[in-house]
Amino acid sequence: MNFLNTACRKENTNPAGVLPYLDTIQGEDKDGYGTLELSTKEKFYQLESYRVSSMMRKELISDLNFLHGIDINQMALDSLENEAIVGNQRLLLSKYISLGEITRDKDLKKSKWNRFLLRFISESHFSFHFNSPDDLIKKY
Repeated sequence: MNFLNTACRKENTNPAGVLPYLDTIQGEDKDGYGTLELSTKEKFYQLESYRVSSMMRKELISDLNFLHGIDINQMALDSLENEAIVGNQRLLLSKYISLGEITRDKDLKKSKWNRFLLRFISESHFSFHFNSPDDLIKKY
């Protein structure tokens, strides 16, 4: 999956800045009707830079160019661009996974029953240990 389509991309030359956004808050009024409030919030960001590089001998470049007619400079540039895209996708995926874990933990702690289950499981004396994935496959 291409995770680059799921994130907002904004051209920016400043290394740091502020990104304003709208946030919703659900609640109830005194009559028991549900309310939905909008508030503006700001997210401060600091840009990071990533670098990809490659090394090739000049003899190799000239040999491939002369003998086989391969434009090795363009091929290297294309592969480095692909590597940068894959790195961005990995970064987004790791951020999505961490945000999902945070949301899961918040949702699990909402009700008393879920808090009890979390405490019971964490304090439980039941544990399963497998030495290797092969042990798990053999048992099932």
